[in-house]
Amino acid sequence: MNNITSDENREKVKKFEFIVLLFNGSFSLLLSAAICLVNIVLLAATTKNPLRSVKVIDNIHNAFFYINVMAGAMFLPYFGIAEILHGLEITTTTIQYPSYLSLTLLFFAQSNVQRALFISIERCTAFISPHLHRRMMTKRKVLITLLSTESFLLLFVCLSFAGINQMVFYAIYIHVFFSAPMLFLLITTFVTYWKLKNRNRVVSNEIPQTGEQLELHKNQTNRTARKYLKVVSLFLGPLFLSILPWHILKVIEVIYNITARDAGFFWQRFSIPLLFLPNAVGPVVLTLRFEGYYNSVKRFIRR
Repeated sequence: MNNITSDENREKVKKFEFIVLLFNGSFSLLLSAAICLVNIVLLAATTKNPLRSVKVIDNIHNAFFYINVMAGAMFLPYFGIAEILHGLEITTTTIQYPSYLSLTLLFFAQSNVQRALFISIERCTAFISPHLHRRMMTKRKVLITLLSTESFLLLFVCLSFAGINQMVFYAIYIHVFFSAPMLFLLITTFVTYWKLKNRNRVVSNEIPQTGEQLELHKNQTNRTARKYLKVVSLFLGPLFLSILPWHILKVIEVIYNITARDAGFFWQRFSIPLLFLPNAVGPVVLTLRFEGYYNSVKRFIRR
C-alpha cells in the first residue's frame, strides 16, 4: 500500500515538473521574441528619428538596448529549448555549472541592475553636483566606463571555468554584482530624493523672501521630488520584483548549502526568465513615459 502511494506521489511530482518545465521553456521563448522586438524597434526608431536633445542618460539607455537584444538572442532561446527538452526527459539538466548557459545567464542577468545603478548615479550627480556631472558624464567617459564594467563582469564570469567551487563562486557573484549594487542603488535614490526636496531651501535662506514665496518654493520642490520618486518606482519596482525571487533562492542555496529544489521547484525554474522581464517592460515604460521616445516610435511605426 505504501509502495503504491509513493509511486502515485512520484507520478504527481513528475507530472508537475513536466508542466513547469514546459511552461517555463515556452515563456522563455516568448519573452525572448518580445525582448528582441521591443528593443530593436526602439533602436531603429531612435536611429531613424533621433531625439531632439540626446543626454547622457539616453546614451546609457541605448547601450543597454543592445545588451537587451543580445540577452534575448544569446541566452533565452537556448534556455527555453533546454527547459522543454528537460521536461520531455530528452536531457537530464538544463543549466550545468560551468557551461555556455551558465556563463550567459550570469553575464546578462546583472545588466538590469547595472543599468539602474548607472542611471541612478547619473541622476544623483546631476542634482547634487551639476559641475561634476558636466565634467564626468561625457559620452566618451560613459562609454569607457560601460565597456570596462562589462569586460570585468565577463572576465569574472569566465572564472567559473577555472574550477572554482560553485557555492564559493555564487557567494562572491551574488554579493559583488547584486547585493552591493542594489543597496547602493537604494542609497543613491534616497539621496537624490532628499536633495530634490531640499535644494531650494539654501537659496531661500540666503535671499530674503516672503512667506508666500517660501511656501511656493517648498511646494515646487516637494512636487519635483515626488515626480522623481514616481518615475524611479516605475523602473525600480519591476526590477526588484523580478530579481528578488532568484536572489533569495541563490542566497538560501549559498548560506544553507541546500539545493534549489528544496526551496521550491517552480520558483527555482521561473525565477530565471523572470530576471529578464525588465528587458521587455523597461523599454515599453520608457516609450510611454517620455515624450521624445514616444514620438520617435510613433513616427517610425507610421512610416
